[in-house]
Amino acid sequence: MALKRKESDLSDDTLEGFDDFTIASPWERFIAKVEEILREWQTASVSDLADSGAEVEGTFGLHKVHEELPYDSKNYGIDFYFEVDNEKRSRDEWGDGLHPLQLCFGIVDFLVVSPMSMSGVVLDAPEATLLLSTMAVALSNCGSDLPAFVPVHDPTRKAFYGIRGTKTFSVRYETERLGSRIPDKFMHLEGLYRLFNTKVGFRTGSASLPQSDVEFTMQLTYRTPMPGFKFRESNAEPISNYDGDLFEDMAWDEDCAWAEWHSVEDPVKGYELICTWNKRSLKNVTEAADYEKLSPTEADKWALTIVKVKDQACTNENESAGFVGRLRALIDAFHVSSLAHFVEDLAADVSTVKHVTHHHMVPPPTVLERVIKDLFEEEASEEQGGQIDHRVIKAAPPDSLISRFCLHALRFGTCNIRAIAVLWIDFVREVRWCWDEGFRLPRVAVDGSPDLESCLLHQKLQMLALCIEEKALQRGVVKNLPDRHAVQDFTANATEEVDMKMEMITGDIDVERKGSAGPVGKLMLLKANRSLHAPLTQKLPIFTEDMLEEREQTLTTLQDLDELIRLRHQRNALASDMAAFKAANPGAVLEDFMQWYSYEKQLHPGDFGEEYISGFSEQDQGAENGKALRTMSRPDNVEIWESIDACAACDQKPLFDYTREAEKVLHYLETIGPQFLLAQMLACSFAAAAHTLNRSVINFGVATLTWELEELSTSMESVFPSLEDTVRRGTITPEQAADWQRKLLQLCGVFQRVEGNVILAASLGKKFSSAPRLLAALINHHLEPHKVPVARVLVEKGLASNRWKDSGSLDEMEVVATLFTPESFNASWRAGSSMGHLLNGHDPISREVIFFSPSDLQQPSTNFGEHQLEQLYSHRMYIHGTLNEVHVAHVATSMD
Repeated sequence: MALKRKESDLSDDTLEGFDDFTIASPWERFIAKVEEILREWQTASVSDLADSGAEVEGTFGLHKVHEELPYDSKNYGIDFYFEVDNEKRSRDEWGDGLHPLQLCFGIVDFLVVSPMSMSGVVLDAPEATLLLSTMAVALSNCGSDLPAFVPVHDPTRKAFYGIRGTKTFSVRYETERLGSRIPDKFMHLEGLYRLFNTKVGFRTGSASLPQSDVEFTMQLTYRTPMPGFKFRESNAEPISNYDGDLFEDMAWDEDCAWAEWHSVEDPVKGYELICTWNKRSLKNVTEAADYEKLSPTEADKWALTIVKVKDQACTNENESAGFVGRLRALIDAFHVSSLAHFVEDLAADVSTVKHVTHHHMVPPPTVLERVIKDLFEEEASEEQGGQIDHRVIKAAPPDSLISRFCLHALRFGTCNIRAIAVLWIDFVREVRWCWDEGFRLPRVAVDGSPDLESCLLHQKLQMLALCIEEKALQRGVVKNLPDRHAVQDFTANATEEVDMKMEMITGDIDVERKGSAGPVGKLMLLKANRSLHAPLTQKLPIFTEDMLEEREQTLTTLQDLDELIRLRHQRNALASDMAAFKAANPGAVLEDFMQWYSYEKQLHPGDFGEEYISGFSEQDQGAENGKALRTMSRPDNVEIWESIDACAACDQKPLFDYTREAEKVLHYLETIGPQFLLAQMLACSFAAAAHTLNRSVINFGVATLTWELEELSTSMESVFPSLEDTVRRGTITPEQAADWQRKLLQLCGVFQRVEGNVILAASLGKKFSSAPRLLAALINHHLEPHKVPVARVLVEKGLASNRWKDSGSLDEMEVVATLFTPESFNASWRAGSSMGHLLNGHDPISREVIFFSPSDLQQPSTNFGEHQLEQLYSHRMYIHGTLNEVHVAHVATSMD
């Protein structure tokens, strides 16, 4: 308790010689100390009390402050339980997140005094009476009517005695418990009604009570069978050495997106349904018996909650179910990858590898062969909608070859560094075979040029795929290739044949054209009375990210050399087109070239980059009559035109040498540093795993899941691009390595939470797909447990709103009822031990009933904090009954 007590204004010298006979005995001094504590709490504000105390676990907004004080060689603790939010004082009898004493006795704020011992209960009846009397006197002196309780008897009985007093009436609280053998009459509503009447008659001294004054409310709890598990606090725990049959479908996730890579245990082991009847009046025993015959479907409210598997502490975090355990193993592999310069060093079965990692086992060659076969023989068939954007985290597309390689690496062996190295070497060997044999790389989509926003590994494979296409075109062995090769791919013989045909058509036999693709409309050369021909040109060179950086460095190096050499190196494509144009149009001038350029750019704007021919701009689009195109020119571009000789594209040095570029790609894959390889694999693995999770719940339409996946994407975006850049530009220092390890493990924590929620949502989706509102509510409640004390969702008797009426939804009660499959055991045996209210043959696991006998008493102001009035009854009885025990809490109010 952090509240500071007020010091007395009178000093010890002032009080010397004064005898206070009101605290002469030890008990009176004990009362004075209790009163001092109560007054301190009474004068403090609710916010101060909340700040100095703590919220009670398992409740919703209930706080507690604690003080200790000695008496008669013992120490006692006083706890003040109070609600901070006044709105919760008007809750109904079955509110969520109630303290057991609040539920049993219908109170809001209360005090508990208990001995500071191992048991925490009072075993001696006189001691219990002493403590209750102490609290009664102290509360009366403070002008407060808060109820005070003392725990008594054995701790397992959870029994309490309590008292509450005002100037006009007093209230007694007591609990009873029947266990082991329960009389049959207490298992039925009729017998419980008689028990209440007996208590009322005893307290009032009357043999009977007007039965029309009795009201009751009831709550029944049903739970689906969970063989092999025991229930504890909304969680299911496995029963050790269970010999019975497990009815769990072990392949529940066989149609989930992650089923190809692993299977996880169903997190949902069962469901708990609470059926509530609001207040009703009972006039006689016959009505009580009739109410027991009502079906649960006639209850006023259904509330459903999930029984999940209790989280088990895993001895090894890398053994966690799902992707997250293997991702942690991949992080460990990244951490030790800096100890080698080449992947081959890590693949060797030597003591060095065993020294840097505890796990170094590699699956047998048959497993390796099966993985490689899957990578290179199966085409992608995954759905693409709603995938994680791989570009923002510098990864590969989720359905790409490198992403699939990473997913296989996660499950290859234990995802240790040696197993990854062995798999990578064999993967690169297979990639080289594809190049040598002209076999297309599967799962490598290429649209003109590599995707510079993806990881470098994917860019290299895209570059190699383009090279394989070019190689196949030259050999003429590949069919159904894109149409873009139709004009620009050629051989020398084909060029001569085209030139002869063009000369025969145009009549320009006396002109030696070479590399012509035919006349361009009605365009004419400006200084010769001949048609303007389009040249056959080379394809523009393609680059990966590292090639562009290397090119920029080269241009920077050439900055101080001859300007023309630098410009020609910068604009090789422009110079090639100019030479081809001159060969196709002898006698042409620069303006002719600009006519063709303007015409082609208008027809095919995508074939010309922004810096392809900087310095020229079209001023006149009407050039069909041979009028000169008015252009602007820069001296450096004019110099290139004047320095270039006519040369057909087929005679030029290729701008893009596919053989050389392919060998460069293969060399890169064979010599890549292990740490840079693992850095890119981390990004691709996280992206592919996140995309796999997303595909499993993409059709649910639950905003909370979408937000969580977006949060995961944002977390990955903050880590991987900078990690790849750091590794690529130099060796990571030990301090940087430790920092990256911490960031990656934090990211794993985010991924683990999201993965667990997605698995839970996928499990719920299989049962509640026909009740989308209920599905969304269950998912939202479990993803936001801090906002609700119990993840309990109300079940609507019909469709919740018009939003779901056209979505094939069924009545939610019907969907929930199907969770309780009909029982198959002997009905005659069940009849003798049933509590009634069967749901598809299932007995409720517990019945909670509250009986009331209304009173005309008015509750005075408590003057203890900011409280509201509570409803008073002359008698109130809470009964919690199961097949094994009955717990009764009785409240009796009497006039003083």
